[in-house]
Amino acid sequence: MWATPALYRDLVIVPTLSGRDLGIDRATGRVRWTKLLPNQTVASPVVVDGVWLQGDCTGTLRAFDLAASYPNEPKEIWSVRPADRCIESTPAVWKGRIYLGTRGGYEVAVGNFDAPAR
Repeated sequence: MWATPALYRDLVIVPTLSGRDLGIDRATGRVRWTKLLPNQTVASPVVVDGVWLQGDCTGTLRAFDLAASYPNEPKEIWSVRPADRCIESTPAVWKGRIYLGTRGGYEVAVGNFDAPAR
């Protein structure tokens, strides 16, 4: 594990170098669910308005709806491939845009992020 975990309610979201991302119960340490992404997840995840954002080393950014599926395994609600190299930075969200850094040294902005309406 190279990334910093994210917290959502009583859940710890732990990305791993293998791309196996875990949802762990904060109180018991029990693994509630596992998401297997297609490549390494070295970027730290971020949760905004109940949506978990996770970059991977295919250059893909994925969004998972934690709020709608809580406490069960979240469903992917969208993905975009803004880079051809590994996304290594924690996504930063500001004024509806998501900013990322890549292994190739690029900074990428993905626009118009809105959390799902509930």
